[in-house]
Amino acid sequence: MESTGLSGVRPPSAIRSFPLASGRIAELDGLRGVAILLVIICHYFVGTTAPQRGTFLFYLQVPGRLAWSGVDLFFVLSGFLIGRILLDARTSSRYFQVFYRRRFCRIVPIYAAMCLLWWIALRPVFVRQFGVLGEVFPRPASWWLYLTYVQNFWMASAGTLGTGWAVVTWSLAVEEQFYLMLPAVVKYVEERQLVYVLGFAIAFAPCLRILLFRLLPASQGAVAAFTLMPCRADALLLGALAALLVRRQSAWTYLVTHQRYLVGVFVILLGGVLYLTVKAPLQSGWPMVSFGYTWLGLCYVCLLLIAISGPGGFLGRVLRGRLLVWLGSVSYGAYLIHTVVLGLAFGFLRHHSPKIANVADLMVVLFALCLTMTIAQLSWTFFEKPIVKYGHAVGY
Repeated sequence: MESTGLSGVRPPSAIRSFPLASGRIAELDGLRGVAILLVIICHYFVGTTAPQRGTFLFYLQVPGRLAWSGVDLFFVLSGFLIGRILLDARTSSRYFQVFYRRRFCRIVPIYAAMCLLWWIALRPVFVRQFGVLGEVFPRPASWWLYLTYVQNFWMASAGTLGTGWAVVTWSLAVEEQFYLMLPAVVKYVEERQLVYVLGFAIAFAPCLRILLFRLLPASQGAVAAFTLMPCRADALLLGALAALLVRRQSAWTYLVTHQRYLVGVFVILLGGVLYLTVKAPLQSGWPMVSFGYTWLGLCYVCLLLIAISGPGGFLGRVLRGRLLVWLGSVSYGAYLIHTVVLGLAFGFLRHHSPKIANVADLMVVLFALCLTMTIAQLSWTFFEKPIVKYGHAVGY
């Protein structure tokens, strides 16, 4: 058994290197579970209520105001996981081939299935029979925008996220565009220079958001800053920068042996998040558009580093819990369908858009939540997982 010394902290010589991409980290699955939980809280419980200011319900809702930032946690996780994979495989002769095969198999099939369902739901015969379908599956601006993952450009130009199921797809466009950029950067930029390239891009993101927010009309500037990939690249690249950091043995050893400093930084960042929760809860406001998104990204990447560098701590144990790990495994399917299920449940059972006004409405929300997670589990088991396995049949 390795000695940990009198202080209980392992000496640097006893600390192993950070695991390569082939090793699965349960804490990251748990963080993904936290991310989808935040998104569902935002759409199911925060976005469906409008309590009067000063009431008990108003103050009860305050902690959930930034639940929409679960998407930012997804961005940080994606940047870290993809950065970790690419850095480990950068010398492979099948680098691009394997990466894009695996990404395609993970992301595109279920998204294409949703687009097909969307197309079917908008057939006149269904719209006439079930008018609620027109609200949940709104007629898109152009099909090719969604099929090619460039709908965020249309959203920015129109100054709106759209309605119904289409609202959540902006983040998929951001990630897909990020996947087109990062592999080439990691492949062709020398590793010792990569930190400067990533750092510059992270600093550029809030500058671009501020510029767009100031130069474009109000609605366009806010939506552009929220949905365009270069504007949201800071969260994604902070994750990639963390992946680069933990590959260096000296940095990894420092994180493991000085975790109290990391916790201290997280507490400071969390204080800023709490301030934003009260003063700037909207994703379209100036505090968020300027540096709020970057602050959230820093807070989440710090949380990630605490989780992976101290798996034996309280946070690590929580994130390895079965519920969060399970939520993480079905998170992508749940993210795609949760607004659809909620909209259909209210349309057919309550005959109005999702809004909690009484106990019956709350019961419909809870029913939609259970149905969403059931469908997501079935999708993962019988549809997504076999395709992902096929994608991983070829190694780097």
